Amino acid sequence: MKSLRPLGFVLVALMLSQCAPDPPKLINVKIAVSLTPLSTAFFVAESSGYFRQCGLLPELIQVNGGKRAFELLEENRVDFSTSSDSVVSYAVQQNTTPFNILASFASSENDIKLISRQPEPLPANSTLGYWSGSASEHLMQTYLALYQSDKTFDQVDAPPEQLVSLFREGKVDVISVWEPFAWQMTDLIEQNDAHVLDAAALHSLHFLLLSNQNSKLDRTVAERLIGALQLATIKVHQHPQEVQQEIRTVLNADQSFIDWIWNDYLFQVKPATSVRYALLSNSRWFNGSRPLNYQNYLANAESLASPSDLAEQWCQDT
Repeated sequence: MKSLRPLGFVLVALMLSQCAPDPPKLINVKIAVSLTPLSTAFFVAESSGYFRQCGLLPELIQVNGGKRAFELLEENRVDFSTSSDSVVSYAVQQNTTPFNILASFASSENDIKLISRQPEPLPANSTLGYWSGSASEHLMQTYLALYQSDKTFDQVDAPPEQLVSLFREGKVDVISVWEPFAWQMTDLIEQNDAHVLDAAALHSLHFLLLSNQNSKLDRTVAERLIGALQLATIKVHQHPQEVQQEIRTVLNADQSFIDWIWNDYLFQVKPATSVRYALLSNSRWFNGSRPLNYQNYLANAESLASPSDLAEQWCQDT
């Protein structure tokens, strides 16, 4: 009888393993993510396993700028995207493909910078470079309206990586670019061959999570995604040194870049309705006295639970 006992244990263990439920299947999702420190929560959620913890298997499609990320959403090539509130306001103004504004996950008053060959005031007939339909144009036009409205300037429309090249080649005199492109000009700034104009706080930028209204994914996927971003944001605040190393790797930057930008960012996942005022302020700038109507774009966000509740609901402890 004693010789049969180990066999009995084996049989019981085998029966229990056959009765154990299969692990939940991960949900495939495509997300267009701007390569900027503002997208830190996405990079951390992927590297730390928070997406999987919340039941998602994402494909992060990394692009330069929220405008490009939004274009992928508009073309139905992704389910979600990151974009600035400026890009969103331009899209609403142009009545593009319907989309949902779900949450805000980062903000900054100094992410976008005006880099000038000459210190202020700008010489008349200078050539200005920005990317239309993005926060780059928003900041440039705001600066001109407030401080340089009595002068005439030539203007060049180009994406940020081209603006940096045009500036170095002497083909433009002032550019409006976000990080990490502004940081790429620090060698010229240190040599006094370029200057950062005093434009901080002229535009408070909010980075938003958007969803494609044409996507076949159900609402719970967005809830899981927000939950994962909430967990990632907690890690940003609890382990900043580890997170900074991750950002250096993703953006192929060194510690001098982190030192240049880190204190300019606020990482916090908030319902999209929290940025309603910022969106309305943008719309008055774009559309004069007649504000744009964001209600249809915010409708889904109004019924979402708080980010912390969504993390608790959908993200399993590991």
